[in-house]
Amino acid sequence: MTIGHVAMGQGPEKVIVLHGWLGDHTVYTPVFQWLDFDTFSFVFMDCRGYGRSRELAGEYSISEWGKDVIELADNHGWDTFHVVGHSMGGMTAQWVAAEVPKRVKSVIALTPVPATGVPFEGDALDLFSNAWERPDSRAAILAMTTGDRLGMLWRDTMLERSLVQCTPQAFREYFEAWSQTNFADRLPGLDMPVKIIVGRHDPAITEEAMRATLLQWFPKAELEIFEDAGHYPMLESPPHLAQSMQEFLRRAAETW
Repeated sequence: MTIGHVAMGQGPEKVIVLHGWLGDHTVYTPVFQWLDFDTFSFVFMDCRGYGRSRELAGEYSISEWGKDVIELADNHGWDTFHVVGHSMGGMTAQWVAAEVPKRVKSVIALTPVPATGVPFEGDALDLFSNAWERPDSRAAILAMTTGDRLGMLWRDTMLERSLVQCTPQAFREYFEAWSQTNFADRLPGLDMPVKIIVGRHDPAITEEAMRATLLQWFPKAELEIFEDAGHYPMLESPPHLAQSMQEFLRRAAETW
């Protein structure tokens, strides 16, 4: 089994990059032109049921995805590597750090779901749980998590991409995975550098939520707030994100 991915760069620092719930690895496309391919080697991975792994079946769990990340690193011959993850991919990055802490040089968590999961109830549960079969729910989530400030064209374009980039089954089951999985007890004391990035316009993954979770668990964690972004900094402010990520990765590499 070979998980779908795209490799870029020939640098000595190895980086595996994970997408979020509403789309595949191509969400990072606006960032590509700002990447330093002499310093870094990037692998942009698609989890099972998404993008280049769309036809690859599985249980669609966080642990399965994390194991696929480790296998991908093994297949590339990478003994050590950095992990970048967005949203539910940020949760998976935390899982990988807990599973193979001696191999993970650093973690970048972009508007990440914390390792506690995100309990839903009431209207929020209805909105998120039926998004696998209701495009209007996906559209509402896209608008809400970016502060409803990017307009209908952006929202509708993102919705169209989301509908074709993953299977309905994977989308449905990954919601259960990232909302209900809890492995927070495995994280306290992990000493790799961690950078957390949240967007000021994201009402879901907030500064307060990060201070109560990841910043408590990881002693070497730091937080940056993007004033010009919501839940999708790679789409809303790509040059800023590329600069911030790579500056942190360089610092983390120096301390390894």
